[in-house]
Amino acid sequence: MYDLNKTGLKQVYPEYFETDSRVKRSSRLQEIFPADRLQQMLMNMRSFGMVCQIRYTSLILLSVIGWTFGAEPINSRPGDVAVFSNPRDIRQKKIVCYYQTWAVYRPKPYRYDIEDIPGNFCTDLMYSFAGLNNKTWELSSLDPSLDFSEAGYKRFTQLRVRYPHLRLFLSVGGWGEGGEKYSQMVRQKERRDAFVKSALKWLLDLGFDGLDLDWEYPGSYDRDGHRTDKENFVKLVQIEKWMSPRGYATQGNFPNFDAFLLGQVENYLDWINVMTYDLRVYWDGVADVHSPLYRRPFDTFAYENVNVNDGLYLWVSMGAPKHKLVIGVPFYGKAFQLLYPDQRHQGAPTNNTFQKTLAYYEICKHVQSDGWIRQFDDIGKCPYVIYNETMWMGYEDEESIGIKLDYIRDHGFGGVMMWAVDLDDYLGSCGEKNKLLKLLNKKLKEYIVPIRDSF
Repeated sequence: MYDLNKTGLKQVYPEYFETDSRVKRSSRLQEIFPADRLQQMLMNMRSFGMVCQIRYTSLILLSVIGWTFGAEPINSRPGDVAVFSNPRDIRQKKIVCYYQTWAVYRPKPYRYDIEDIPGNFCTDLMYSFAGLNNKTWELSSLDPSLDFSEAGYKRFTQLRVRYPHLRLFLSVGGWGEGGEKYSQMVRQKERRDAFVKSALKWLLDLGFDGLDLDWEYPGSYDRDGHRTDKENFVKLVQIEKWMSPRGYATQGNFPNFDAFLLGQVENYLDWINVMTYDLRVYWDGVADVHSPLYRRPFDTFAYENVNVNDGLYLWVSMGAPKHKLVIGVPFYGKAFQLLYPDQRHQGAPTNNTFQKTLAYYEICKHVQSDGWIRQFDDIGKCPYVIYNETMWMGYEDEESIGIKLDYIRDHGFGGVMMWAVDLDDYLGSCGEKNKLLKLLNKKLKEYIVPIRDSF
């Protein structure tokens, strides 16, 4: 236990510990917890993790941070948001769901709003995305109209009223944010401190349980990264040394993340979400599924180990315990344009400047009603279709995801994560609504994560 009067949260953000500030703002919580109990809950807050993505022959690491504490956000009415979620037994599987906020701008009937999220099918839910201000190095809203004017943040955290079990995260970054700002932020201690302080304020004020930092990608030169990004990321993760008690870490992406760096951050991470998709993209210039489970005979050179199984066991070989690895599945497909109509096999040459992404709710309708012929990669364990003569698309469906879920159980991993909840067949156009989400829950319903090893 840490002395908050000497170091830690009180020193970093003292106003949250004033008796007439945070504690007295919620009469409801005062009825449930006395003031000393609330402070004790703050001292015990702890729950954070890490996310990684496998790309080419390298690992791209992301971590998720989050913590649990007993306080009600100031941007809510007393009583309308439940007490923040509690840490779970590490043996409980994770079903981590991302929500794309821009789904609210789709034309009807495909508009997907916050209240449409079926939180009963998730254990952890991510609001994507917030951004980083490259002047103040604090968090910033990427869509103030939705986030604030339309109360997006508040409505999202109010989901715990309907789904009390949910842990709710604010995701920061994303592809559109780039990597340069994040590289510049972690390079200086003052900037890291500013980021940490603003993150704490946002989470406390807005009612989130934690922060998911989707920095794409530390150390990646084609994303304006810097050679010191890895080491600086470690400093950011270890910031809880002065932000005690345990409860704050962050996440970042590292090409070639190695055992040495893993050893420096391992004690600060509770789980690792592995983004095992987007493993093939348009600039590869070949027709292939983007989330193969196993290595195929034609996977050579740079692609030899770029598959779900090999990527996971690379983490295991570096010391990551299986129960802390949460496996990613995509609820979408990637389409590539064939260069030659008579060459339609996996690995056929494609236009390396073209790529199209389709949601599962779109793909299933085309396969069911428009004559798209589904085929299956029996080794990689993923389906694909060829349509409009020159379009080749790999994706995931009930069969392939079911195989991955069996794999998770058989190998003793920590659960599943998907991108994204709003890409499922939520209207039931192809049959049962939210069939992929329901499949995740059905397959993992009785699953207890085995704890066989530790960092």
